Amino acid sequence: MGITGVEYGSFYLPAGKVAQIALQIPGLRQPERVDERIDFEKWTRIHNMDLDSLDEQELILLAFPMRDDETYEELVDGYLLPHLQSLFDLFEEAARQQYGLVFNIV
Repeated sequence: MGITGVEYGSFYLPAGKVAQIALQIPGLRQPERVDERIDFEKWTRIHNMDLDSLDEQELILLAFPMRDDETYEELVDGYLLPHLQSLFDLFEEAARQQYGLVFNIV
């Protein structure tokens, strides 16, 4: 059992679903799209908040480690975006190969 409201385990995305997601990736690769979705001030305070008060989207922020002294650029440009780019590459390559994907969240 994981954090309240967050499911853990393995799941499979069939090739058709991977292809649908891959079609959206060119737009998602734009840094401003990431900027729209990040509340950096909340992210910096999340480790001091009561876990029971967090909603599901806020709980996801706990998956990304950060230090109190990190800047937005260090965290987003130096950490988050490179990992997202790798994930985007994975989806695009899997779609080209007509593969499905298995994810394991632990």
